[in-house]
Amino acid sequence: GGGGGSNLSSLRSLRVMRPLRAVTKFPELRFLIVLLLQCIPMLSNVLGLCSFIFLVFGILGVQLFKGILRGQCYNYEDGSVHDGFTPCSLATEGGGLSKCPAGYECLLLGENPNQGIVHFDSIGGAIMSIFQVMTMEGWNDMMYEIQDTYHPLMCLYFVLLIFLGPIFAVQLFLVVISTKFAETKESLKALEASKVSAEVADQTFDADYEMESSHTGGSTERTNGAAAAGAHNGGATVSDYGADG
Repeated sequence: GGGGGSNLSSLRSLRVMRPLRAVTKFPELRFLIVLLLQCIPMLSNVLGLCSFIFLVFGILGVQLFKGILRGQCYNYEDGSVHDGFTPCSLATEGGGLSKCPAGYECLLLGENPNQGIVHFDSIGGAIMSIFQVMTMEGWNDMMYEIQDTYHPLMCLYFVLLIFLGPIFAVQLFLVVISTKFAETKESLKALEASKVSAEVADQTFDADYEMESSHTGGSTERTNGAAAAGAHNGGATVSDYGADG
């Protein structure tokens, strides 16, 4: 009984597919769906480019920023942790801006920001962090933390990533879709024009055929009339000849 109820509920969940029937009722919506499906092979190239950007910047981020977001200031004597808002910088001179106070040392023993989600400790975590930058949500906080812990010039990493990511690579998706849309529109216009030309040609052929038929019919009637008149004259001549005889 329980298994049958679960199967029935799973079948009922297929009701969410009902709105898809609207695709067949609205030609423009169907055109857009077909257009997106046709763009998949072209979008695969753009997706490959985005994957390459993810991989390159992920490897670079791991080489530069591995573990630096886990820095916390620990006391030399009692091991107490200094309550800081940002990870500390390992560099004693130069480097990051977040320095530990006197009597504390920066050790990579803390947790990564945002419950351990944002980090460059592994290629997987780096790709997740880069994906957050791609969405342009909270990327500035990540950049400020990197600047405070590593170096202020590390803003160039994020500026270049923003330029190659959301501004360049993501826009390629829109370019591919718009190009395919224009090509499909042109092909539809050419198809409609060919249909109109075919209809006009059919109508012209029908008119010419009717005109030729009417002309042929008139000529046949005139020929039949002339033959009937000749037969009548021939009969009259034979009658006159018999009367003379």
